[in-house]
Amino acid sequence: MIYAQIKNNKVQNTIVLEDASLESTFAQGFDVLVRIDNLTPQPGIGWSYDGMNFSAPLESSPSTQQLAEQAVTNDMNFGQSLITQFAATNNLNGISTSGKTLAVLSYTSNLSECLYTGSLQAALSIMEGMLADNSAAKTACAPYITNDIINSYIAQIQSYLSQS
Repeated sequence: MIYAQIKNNKVQNTIVLEDASLESTFAQGFDVLVRIDNLTPQPGIGWSYDGMNFSAPLESSPSTQQLAEQAVTNDMNFGQSLITQFAATNNLNGISTSGKTLAVLSYTSNLSECLYTGSLQAALSIMEGMLADNSAAKTACAPYITNDIINSYIAQIQSYLSQS
């Protein structure tokens, strides 16, 4: 038999008793012990009890703060996945043995920070500037940073943002 232990009109716990003679023992410390295995739907922890009927708890919607935090977390995860993708691709293409790792790290430091923190609009702005850049610093990063590569990351970010 399944019972709800109720205090202050709320189900605090549910228990299984094989022996009904133990009801008084398991009712101690609670306002009432109510058998629930014969109810459909079966009440659970958090349900309300008015002395006759059980009510399921109301489902709460996430707060504005929780929604904002989840959106930022999603953006950060996406940005970090781009960083991982970029690093893995460059490792496969031999950046470690080319002597260009520090040049690429230096050139992309602001971009990496934006991606790491999920600041995707700022990352797009930096990449737009990279596309127009003809400096020696950018040239020193080839073939690991090219306009084709930058455009591919811009497209990924724009696609992600259009879906969020």
